[in-house]
Amino acid sequence: MHEIYQRIITGLFLSALVIATLFYAPPWAFALVTLSFLGIILTTEWPRLFNYKKAPFWLIMPFYPILPFILVISMQLTGYEILNRVLIASVALYDTASYLIGTLVGRHKISVLISPGKTWEGCLGGILLTTLITFLSISRTSPVEITWPIIPLTVGICLCALAGDLFESFLKRRAGIKDSGTFLPGHGGILDRVDGMMFVAVVIYLFRNYLHSLLTYTS
Repeated sequence: MHEIYQRIITGLFLSALVIATLFYAPPWAFALVTLSFLGIILTTEWPRLFNYKKAPFWLIMPFYPILPFILVISMQLTGYEILNRVLIASVALYDTASYLIGTLVGRHKISVLISPGKTWEGCLGGILLTTLITFLSISRTSPVEITWPIIPLTVGICLCALAGDLFESFLKRRAGIKDSGTFLPGHGGILDRVDGMMFVAVVIYLFRNYLHSLLTYTS
């Protein structure tokens, strides 16, 4: 019960911090928080996943986790804040939906060795629910030619979120640890909370101009 309370309190605090800096503060505030999270990952969590005396520690680090964080910071400081909002909201919705549906009806494991808690039912249910909610939200105020591209976009985000989650789980299993860190009581490390966003951030950045024009039109 104590761990549940910890998880709830930490989750509420983290959500409030992200929402406040992402929606109501200057772009540099969210960028500063993001940079601080990256610093914590590099100094306390990355060494738990890799031995700094071995090559993978240094070879993988520039691409994961540094690159996704830098891209998120870049989007926040160059007028693409709406893309970061979509990134965080959609991944959070998919994570929540897939977890709840997987807990209720999940039977078939995606990978017992890498992430035994994830099921195909949870994954499919999370994708369908996230896509449906996103589609209905946007279709109320947007024309058909703008609304329909949201479907493949949302499905792609969900699949990338799943891939990012599985990749981080693989790194933890490889290192023989349950959580990447202990910075977030009840949740583990920061990387445990943002793993689903890592691959999504790269994809969104690559298509940022198209996505920005699409999303600003719908808004």
